[in-house]
Amino acid sequence: MVGLGVVNLVTAHWLARAGFEVSAVDAGPDPRLGESWKRYGCSRGGANARMFTLTEADDYHDRTLGRPPVHAQFRRPVSLRGWQLCAPGAAEEEWIGDFERVPAWLARAYNADTLALNRASGALWDTWIQADPHLFADVELTRDIVRIYSDAGQFAESLRRQDSVGATKQVYTPAQLRAAQPALADAPAEAIAGCIVVEGFTLCVHDLMAALLDDLEAAGADLRFETRVSELLRDGEGRVMGALTGDHVVRSDHFVLSLGAEFSSLSPPPALRNRVHGVLGCWATVPNIEPRLTASVKLARRGHNAEDANVTVARDPLGDPILVFGSGYGYVGSRGKIDESELEALYRALVDTVRVYFPRALDAAGKDRVRESFRHCVRPWTASNLGVFETEPTPRGLAVWTGGHNTGGFAQAPVIAEAVHTALSGGRHAMHVAYSPRRWAAGAT
Repeated sequence: MVGLGVVNLVTAHWLARAGFEVSAVDAGPDPRLGESWKRYGCSRGGANARMFTLTEADDYHDRTLGRPPVHAQFRRPVSLRGWQLCAPGAAEEEWIGDFERVPAWLARAYNADTLALNRASGALWDTWIQADPHLFADVELTRDIVRIYSDAGQFAESLRRQDSVGATKQVYTPAQLRAAQPALADAPAEAIAGCIVVEGFTLCVHDLMAALLDDLEAAGADLRFETRVSELLRDGEGRVMGALTGDHVVRSDHFVLSLGAEFSSLSPPPALRNRVHGVLGCWATVPNIEPRLTASVKLARRGHNAEDANVTVARDPLGDPILVFGSGYGYVGSRGKIDESELEALYRALVDTVRVYFPRALDAAGKDRVRESFRHCVRPWTASNLGVFETEPTPRGLAVWTGGHNTGGFAQAPVIAEAVHTALSGGRHAMHVAYSPRRWAAGAT
């Protein structure tokens, strides 16, 4: 295993349970050490919160049939309600062009496959939580997600969509929402046009990662941190022979590579060239004061710089209840170079969302404390908005590349693990076709 973000960590756990002998390397420190977030990748570097819903890893193309697609977010800076956080070079221009060329009919087909994989992953999450309760006993597992909309048209549109995927559990008027969740009582009337309670859950992902690492070590897995793979070694036939770490060559039957936004760092196979770029998300934390929010929330503020935000019910390292706000789409391309002034605009937008919906929590925290909680992580995205799943031969097995799951890597982690296990066992899985980079190159449905 190369990379131990949450996706590859879940895969490692899956493979170990299936009888594989697992060894893993990661360039960052051991996530259990709690070092500076800047030293970690997306899973541990981001805040201690993740969410599953049936519409995670959503497609961000214009899917409106009957008119030319409207794609502009990657060419506008965040301060002008766009997503751009970098100065695009040639690789970025190519990637943005690929994104903009996806027609509505194809985006709908891609999105349908992503949602089908979400549903499969949801069933696997449920089975896993029941089968291994010790892994989920201390991760603040919170069921059901409250989706709140500031725009009536978007609320009606989303209700149809949630109904279509079988996610809707209850619909609230603004008054009913405030009665069910008094923590939102201070939100102004114009901030809540409607609310849908949907199937899903949230948890503290850093705690889950720690539990998985402990389990893997107890099962005999060899886990090495602060160990960067600098090169994949291939023989004359192009087969992956080993991974170079410092002056040591690691050899194995199989390799599973999940590199996050650093996808191109190991010269992936040609079909994956320039496929995965980085899109930044930012985080802030406030105390969950009385009356406490009891369900995690998705906020939709159409036209706002932080248009979509997750609010996760969590706890801090001392066990005190907190709310973790995650939001923002900031395109940083293939190089990860960030325009700090535009990043500041993203943070300001996130704080504005806290101010509007939870003003007392913001006052209780104080601006300095909220500022200290700021962090960001860079998620792996593709221009197609599909994840990637690619295999290469090794002398005695396969090298499997996974990633590019946009905002849905955590949500799809179990079904990704299933797809990897199926590939290494010689079988076929729906993800092998749906996320094949050759499918995107061919423009096929």
